[in-house]
Amino acid sequence: RCAAMPQLPSVVLLVCAALLATPGCDAMLPVFVSRGMRRAGVGSGLSGPRGTNLAAAKEPKACDPELPAVIVFDLDGCLWEPEMYQLAWSRGGGAPFHVGKEGTMLSKGGSPVTLLGDVREVMRELYMDPKWSNTVIGISSRCDEPAWARELLEKFEIDDGEGGSFMLGDAFDTVHITKENKVEHFQKIAEYTGVGFERCMFFDNEIGNCQDVSRLGVTVGYCPGGVDSEIWEMCQADFPSPAGEVVGLDRW
Repeated sequence: RCAAMPQLPSVVLLVCAALLATPGCDAMLPVFVSRGMRRAGVGSGLSGPRGTNLAAAKEPKACDPELPAVIVFDLDGCLWEPEMYQLAWSRGGGAPFHVGKEGTMLSKGGSPVTLLGDVREVMRELYMDPKWSNTVIGISSRCDEPAWARELLEKFEIDDGEGGSFMLGDAFDTVHITKENKVEHFQKIAEYTGVGFERCMFFDNEIGNCQDVSRLGVTVGYCPGGVDSEIWEMCQADFPSPAGEVVGLDRW
């Protein structure tokens, strides 16, 4: 079994929900909710991880053994640019963000935030293709401004290819935005999902993170220019890759 969430007592779920409603606390907790439930309108109404309902978790289902049971993405420099610390240093700072031209988001100071590479296409596939319906999709980020990252997840809109759209945050089932290292993030993801590291896939733009996580046995894609279709397809072709190997190093 995979894509599982532990069966928590109701009182624990209520406490978690209360923490998620507290500013600054939601980045501390892993959040689980199925993309199918989001598409059906389950939850508090917000798009993305802050609006999810812990009680509406993905039910344990059998995963295709040839597919990863868990796929995790970094944020800054991997899904979008610039990194949040760079916005913090710029005049005007970051949040609140508003929609700019050609799908960008603009900070309150007017700085554009852009989705990198083929992020829109990859997220559309993960969100819309039934092939991935039993795979947990997650975020592992050490972003300096978690609240800004959450807002961007809630506001980046992606065409679903069928005349509709979804928010970037809707593509994810579990979100880890803390200062812990990526190995610690993966240890928690494995604990909460019950999935072995060899059944996981990870994308990051920093070689150190890639090397650390690959040693766990995770299939890791190195994407210093952001997630694109090439690294996405390479990781699927190489899955599962041997522990310690990083997919895509020969591209750079």
